[in-house]
Amino acid sequence: MPRVIPLISAATIAPLVRSLVLAGRNVQTYLDASDLGYWPAVRPEEPIPLLNVVEFLRAVAHVEGPDFPCRALSEASLLDLARFGREILGASSPRSALCRVQTIHPRHCTHEQISIVEGDDFVQIRHQMYWPFEQEALHLIQQYVAMMFLSLLRFTNASAPLISSLEMEPHPEFGFDLVRNFGLSGTEISPATSRVLVLTIPLNVFDHQFRKIARDRSVPRPDQDWPPMRGDGSLTHSGGVVVAAMLKDRPPTIERLARAAGTSVRSLQRDLTGEGTSFSALLDAARKDAALVEICSGTMKLRDIAAAVGFADQATLTRAVRRWTGATPRQLRGSDRPRTRSVSLKP
Repeated sequence: MPRVIPLISAATIAPLVRSLVLAGRNVQTYLDASDLGYWPAVRPEEPIPLLNVVEFLRAVAHVEGPDFPCRALSEASLLDLARFGREILGASSPRSALCRVQTIHPRHCTHEQISIVEGDDFVQIRHQMYWPFEQEALHLIQQYVAMMFLSLLRFTNASAPLISSLEMEPHPEFGFDLVRNFGLSGTEISPATSRVLVLTIPLNVFDHQFRKIARDRSVPRPDQDWPPMRGDGSLTHSGGVVVAAMLKDRPPTIERLARAAGTSVRSLQRDLTGEGTSFSALLDAARKDAALVEICSGTMKLRDIAAAVGFADQATLTRAVRRWTGATPRQLRGSDRPRTRSVSLKP
């Protein structure tokens, strides 16, 4: 089976970024350290590598404290999730919101599952990551997810406890000590079984109506302009997505792509070869998409486009465009040729 690079929507880290900015922190330092320097240039719904996002979360927590997700997330965090959050807040209750989550979740992450189990007077929300994250990383992920669900439940104005019990991976050093005081008064917290986060919610809370501020935020249902993130399920697809994102920051390399895939360069090359492609082919395709969009838009100088997609000079860009289209960049400008998907090179 070919390895698929885990992806998640760029909006996922927006609540964390907002909290860091408000605290006066240098966010770009954290983004660069986790090889997400291109994050400000991508749209909220666009995919970025999940493993790099977790690296970002860990790097921030090591400086800001292991309870950073609890401190960073609030009711406003759902709106930070852009289209994903607006769709959730278009629901009328936690039950209808979770139904929407299950419908649109394939557009949000490739290696995450959220399921619902209903009892006589309670509902369990189960969250599972399909990647072997080590204990600290999994604790931070589950802390983030639990606080996001708690933020959603707070829109009901229902009486506490909103979560009757919580099963989660303990922090390897602090256990649950640092998360108990963040809206979890009266919540029984215990270690997760099989690394699965489980939130048990009283049925009356789960069916409680949201306040008007939440009910009025409906958006159209997902359609073809918001496709499932996994695409065709191939490494070629996920690798191409990541290379295209990296191109917005600095030249992509196979080492950077292997880091995003959580594998070695040799294994990545072998898996790409197994799908009949290569890193060079992925990079060429990403350069083609990005360059042709900018050439046809006419908003950037050709020499700047060449530099942005990693070509040595304008002449190299011209040769590449001839190879891709049979025309020169100047001939393409203002033409009626079909355009590739929009890929902005500018932050």
